[in-house]
Amino acid sequence: MPDFRNLGNMAIAGFVGLVGPGMAAGFLVQLLKEHKVDVQVISQWIQEGRSLWGEMSPDNQQDMIALGAKLHDISWMTPDWAIEAVRKDLPAIASLFLGWPKARHWLDRQITIIHRELKKES
Repeated sequence: MPDFRNLGNMAIAGFVGLVGPGMAAGFLVQLLKEHKVDVQVISQWIQEGRSLWGEMSPDNQQDMIALGAKLHDISWMTPDWAIEAVRKDLPAIASLFLGWPKARHWLDRQITIIHRELKKES
């Protein structure tokens, strides 16, 4: 007899893997909106070398860690993914990352930091 619990867990894991990038995109957009982050704020963070992870509240960090734990594989979380994630709701920020090499480099570092933090907690 097949182990239906394992099949169910595999199905849920597969579903979370499919919707995970969208869930994380929504989380990123909501985080930026809640903190009233706009081009001016991002530009200041870039110039000052501030970390997006460091700007997150401990609650937001824990939410991101919990999401990362559910997703297991976050290889899709790239700078291109982040730009696409904010393109619709925050197009000026997406344009900043696309048009300013220093902003794109900063975004690359932020994604690396987030990967490192999520792997540290898993």
